[in-house]
Amino acid sequence: MILGSSFLTIAAPSARGGETDPTLLIVRAVASDTPNGTLVRVDGQFPWNALLQSGYPLELVVWRTTGQIEFVAFDLAGAARSGTHGALVDGLSTSEVATFAAQGQPDSGPVLTHVENGRLEAVLDARFAGAPLAAQLYVIDHGTPFVSNPAPITRGLP
Repeated sequence: MILGSSFLTIAAPSARGGETDPTLLIVRAVASDTPNGTLVRVDGQFPWNALLQSGYPLELVVWRTTGQIEFVAFDLAGAARSGTHGALVDGLSTSEVATFAAQGQPDSGPVLTHVENGRLEAVLDARFAGAPLAAQLYVIDHGTPFVSNPAPITRGLP
């Protein structure tokens, strides 16, 4: 496991230290533009059993990495909110999560389409077509924020 963790740190150099339990880790993020919007698939590690048993408040955030930093954040119940937030330029730190969680407005355009152990999928609207993107997971558990590594999203087939 140590070797795997070291490799992932090298592959995702923007990962930063923070709270470590629960483990939130993105190992792969890919996007593909389709006629229905931009499909984003995020593969990683998150507390699956906690999600199933307690409605764990995990959120997926996807944002444009150039120009105005527009984002969409999804909770696992499927609600989306969008807005702009400058701190996302290099991803969220644990100290920025509480402020970020209050940002944005409800948005019915983007949709979280798939949730399974180790995989989340969402469809973004036209604002994100062809744009360079990044993703990150976060949770605020009993007042304590936890963040994954911010991961660049590559373009290709998911």
